[in-house]
Amino acid sequence: MRGDAKRFGFNYSVYRLIGAAELAGGLALCAARFAQQPLLGISAAIGLTALMFGAVAVHIKAKDAVAKAVPAGAFGLAAAAIAYFFAAS
Repeated sequence: MRGDAKRFGFNYSVYRLIGAAELAGGLALCAARFAQQPLLGISAAIGLTALMFGAVAVHIKAKDAVAKAVPAGAFGLAAAAIAYFFAAS
């Protein structure tokens, strides 16, 4: 993680904070599903979508191979779909 943080131009503390935000978003999605709170689910999914597409942008900026950005893009699309399904229910 320290190497990636440096390569992407992030302070290690900020990079850890991004990871904590990802974890919090995932936990909020689970909580929203079990507590049947669609507004929480929509908020968490939108936040995760933004984080994942931000990750794609960072990979592009770092001139990484496309294969390194694909997982973040796929999870971003999945989070966007989850936001849609929460909104539709």
